[in-house]
This record gives sequence, structure tokens and C-alpha cells, in this order.
Amino acid sequence: TLVGLIILLVFTSCGGKSDSAAKDTGLINQEDLEEVVEAVEAKYDWDEIANKIFFNENNNMDKEGIVEWMNQENHLSAGIGHMIWYPFGVEKKYEESFPQFIKYAQKNAPDIKIPEWLTLEFCPFDSKSEFEEEKDKRNGFIEELADFLFENTDVQVKFLFDDFKNKVSDIVANTRNPLLSREIINNLLQTEQGAYAL
Repeated sequence: TLVGLIILLVFTSCGGKSDSAAKDTGLINQEDLEEVVEAVEAKYDWDEIANKIFFNENNNMDKEGIVEWMNQENHLSAGIGHMIWYPFGVEKKYEESFPQFIKYAQKNAPDIKIPEWLTLEFCPFDSKSEFEEEKDKRNGFIEELADFLFENTDVQVKFLFDDFKNKVSDIVANTRNPLLSREIINNLLQTEQGAYAL
């Protein structure tokens, strides 16, 4: 089942690699993995996958939940995948992905209109309080960002999937049993539900 495959993949990712697994790593063919991913990519309904991710992350499809600044966090979270955008001068504890998404959208979706301020390197809000103050304004920056993200969920899910494609070989190579992990990922990629899970 889908759940069983995911649990098995997680299990094979835990702990250090055995000597035999280290040897198996050399058998992983990155091009083969990428070909499998690209072969299934065209057959999916990306809007449907985006909706599932959005619902899973927000427990609903409310546009307001697409832009957040969580308590105790020092960054804005944007989009269906909670892409991180840091203000200037803060500690970056997690990988920042929102600026990368904007660059991806500029390159791969040139027809969509990106508000100019979203191309800034740093988030223009320095704290949650500044974010909340701006969020309360009608027709303000946060509303503009939420509209932009809500209208372009398909671009976001393709960005997430491309990011997965770029990392899949490293994911597989760092599991206990790379060959089994590759088989699990290949099986997951055969269905839309599997692609959503990955």
C-alpha cells in the first residue's frame, strides 16, 4: 500500500549505512532515477496534487492560510509548501526556499505576473508583529502575496517536484538500502497519490 511503501522508505533512511549498503550506493544510477521522474511527470493533474498539499498543510483551502508567520519563528512562510523567506540579519535555521521559488517562476512561468517586491532578496517584514500589522491592512502587501500564491499553486507544486528531482539521488544514496529505496520511489511515482506523497 501507499502508506506501507512510505513507512518502509522512512525506515530504510534511518541510521547509518552498512558496508553492503555503501557498496550498493555505487549501483544507483542518477540518470535512471531522473528518467523515471520525468516519464511520469506529464501524466499528473498538478492542480489536484497542489490542492492536496495545500489542504494537508492548512487543514482547509482557506486563502488566508497560504501566508503565515508562526509564533516563535523568525521568518515568513509562504505557499502550499510553507516556503521560507527570511528578513535581513536573522539566523537561518532552515533552508530558505521562497526566493528560489520566485526565480523558478520567472524562468518557468514567464506569463504570470509577479509583484516586483517579491523579487527582493530579503523579506521586507522584520518580525511577526510587523507582518500582522501589514496583514490587517486591506489591499496591502500580504493580501497581494496571498492572491499571487493562491492563483499559482500549479507553479508551486512543480517547483516542489523539481526540487525533489534534484535531491532524489542523494535521498536514495543515504538510505540503508539504496536499491530498495530506489524501487520504493519508482513504485510511488507510478501513481498520482505516490507523487503527492513524495
